[in-house]
Amino acid sequence: MKMVVSWCRCGLLAILMPIFISAAAAASEDIWVVTVQDTINPMVAEYIDEVVSEAENKSARCVIIELDTPGGLIDSTRVIVQRIINANVPVITYVSPSGARAASAGMFITIASHVAAMAPATNIGAAHPVTMGPGGPMDPRGDETETMNSEGGESSRDRSDENEPGDEESGAFLTQMSTGLTWTGLSVSDAMEDKILNDTLAWAKTLAENRRRNLDWVIRAVKDSESSTETEALEAGVIDMICATRSDLIERLNGIPIQLVSGEIRLTTEGARIVEKPMTWRQRFLSTLINPTLAIYLLALGGLGLYFELSHPGVIIPGVVGGICLILGLFAMHTLPINTAGLLLILLAFVFFALEIKMTSYGVLTIGGIAAFILGSTMLVDEEVSGMQVSLSAVVPLALALAAIMGVLVALVVRSHGKQVITGNEGLSGARGIVTRALQPEGQIFVHGEIWRARSYDDTDIIENREIIVLKSDGLTLIVKPLIRSGREEEE
Repeated sequence: MKMVVSWCRCGLLAILMPIFISAAAAASEDIWVVTVQDTINPMVAEYIDEVVSEAENKSARCVIIELDTPGGLIDSTRVIVQRIINANVPVITYVSPSGARAASAGMFITIASHVAAMAPATNIGAAHPVTMGPGGPMDPRGDETETMNSEGGESSRDRSDENEPGDEESGAFLTQMSTGLTWTGLSVSDAMEDKILNDTLAWAKTLAENRRRNLDWVIRAVKDSESSTETEALEAGVIDMICATRSDLIERLNGIPIQLVSGEIRLTTEGARIVEKPMTWRQRFLSTLINPTLAIYLLALGGLGLYFELSHPGVIIPGVVGGICLILGLFAMHTLPINTAGLLLILLAFVFFALEIKMTSYGVLTIGGIAAFILGSTMLVDEEVSGMQVSLSAVVPLALALAAIMGVLVALVVRSHGKQVITGNEGLSGARGIVTRALQPEGQIFVHGEIWRARSYDDTDIIENREIIVLKSDGLTLIVKPLIRSGREEEE
């Protein structure tokens, strides 16, 4: 019996062994492709890190990053660059499709890759940090201001005095916001600007020297925001090849030597199987949230939902939806490079809106709230972080919608002020409402625009949606009875 079992095991092993070998061989024949067509953010960094790690574990031939980005967060860029440099699998960055760009953060990822390629009609560069805030492009002082055009062109410093030595190397510094470093920052002393700019230059130089790319061009890209087409980049020695299609790229990669941390290998791509590695649904969802315009919408909806729930206790749905929106909005804010002044202005806008309902300034607080909301929204995220600007065309309609909501609420308040003022729970005596939760004998009713706890006067049950009339109050509980209609007469 034991011999039969042993023979069965051997037979099963003989059947499964070719399958395992084939699967392993197939994995080693794979070329994995990731697509990044977004700003560089934590989810993109996580995505690339996971794919490269899995490619190493499964012995893939190489990983191709098809890149099209306007830039992004420097912390996330450093994570990606560090992962590429220490990868034990070749990582090829391919700026594509035609019309794509590898600007700012994308340039660092491209030059850090083992092989850098670009499609026709693409561009790379413009990685210079620029000043913002006092002394920046919005500073009214014109005697000592460094500016940079919206297209990422060259920066210039207008001074009444002659430039001091080293001033041409001065730039904005990478500022630590509540969510991390960004490519732009606030103006500080020349000494601090030089210190931070030199740190960025040192990082760029290290990458260029490590990959044997044109050091002078990389320095100009950081200092002077130089940007080049694919042809210019190839002639300057910034990239390794220009490829019209992915198939062309894979064909030209065949046989080229690659220097990994573990040693030099010769990449073979002939007969390789192409495997697309898209983002997971979680990464796509969270990456979508990291959008300043969407974050502002979420905060606005969250604030409105919570305010409605607090002013109308027991409705529940606005509170739940508002809480979820608020948490998602705060997640996006935590990830984005937030300007504290912009965030405070948005919060001040909601304070004004709430005070308008309570104080009734007849529109003054609402106008102030709208102005604060628009200003705060435009200031919320650093404008020079490409691809992460707040869209004014999206903020203005939201502000107008908030104004409309406030207008309706203010109109209701003004109309109520025109009526006789009745205060206290006893003022509800004789009021009519609707049962929202069956009284058995206690439940909830909706009266005078609010949800109240109620009890039937004779402890009998009253079904939902039944009209009732308030008899009196017992603390915070209203004593009610059904409203009986008979023809055109009402019995109260």
